[in-house]
Amino acid sequence: MKNFRALALPAPIAVLAALLAALPSGCGAAGPSPDTVAVVDGAEVTYAELAAYVEAETDSPAAALESPVLSRLLDQHLTERLLVRVARERGLAAADADTREALAALLRSAPAGEPVQSEALARYQDRRDELVLPERVRLRQVLTQTREEADAARAELAVGADFADVARRYSEDPSAPYGGAQGELARVDLPEEFAHVIFGLAPGEVSEVLEADYGFHIFQVTARLPGRVVPFEEAEASLSEGIREERVRVWLDGLVEEAKSRYAVRVYEENLPFDYHGAYSTAGS
Repeated sequence: MKNFRALALPAPIAVLAALLAALPSGCGAAGPSPDTVAVVDGAEVTYAELAAYVEAETDSPAAALESPVLSRLLDQHLTERLLVRVARERGLAAADADTREALAALLRSAPAGEPVQSEALARYQDRRDELVLPERVRLRQVLTQTREEADAARAELAVGADFADVARRYSEDPSAPYGGAQGELARVDLPEEFAHVIFGLAPGEVSEVLEADYGFHIFQVTARLPGRVVPFEEAEASLSEGIREERVRVWLDGLVEEAKSRYAVRVYEENLPFDYHGAYSTAGS
């Protein structure tokens, strides 16, 4: 089965990517070279540099992305350039340190202060409605590319074959070595055409062969889990992490404001091959 849940794993640099850069002031007196798309305190940023940054961040060439996305990425790049200057000015990073090293050093210098339990509890009470787990099922599946293979697997299951064993022998899904186990899934995690069938199965029951664009599926529900409110003990760690991230974000916002007052930034939109609608001042403004 395709992966029904896209997980976003938190990382320190992701905090920086979430920053919204505000408008800095000032501009250079001399005009830029034709390939210069921005100037940060007199240092030129070329389009080639921006294009390399975009591809590193998105795994896509800049030409494949729309103007709003490129505008946000240019703002993100300029904001990171400002924060690298702050890190070097504070002696946290060497002059030859690359951007990621400098930003990581800056983040390590963030003011300490672990959230106390009462803060996490207050957030839990405020967001209790968001901490409801819906009804879920534990699910196994067999995925084949042909109807013939699916029918053969279903025939074995109909006479009592072990589902996990059948999945290991027939399934082409990455879960096959693990008996086709898909983990715990809610209705919203499943394609609409499968959710009704799967949530109609009793524990241990096996579905008929279901056809999809990417193959033929057979499902088995191994357990049904009722909806419930996540208890505070389970939610405390993630709530505390959210509080920590918010504190770092506020701190970083302050550093960006400080950097704007020190370093002039200007975007030269006439040298950009896309319509810039970002947060930084342009040469014509």
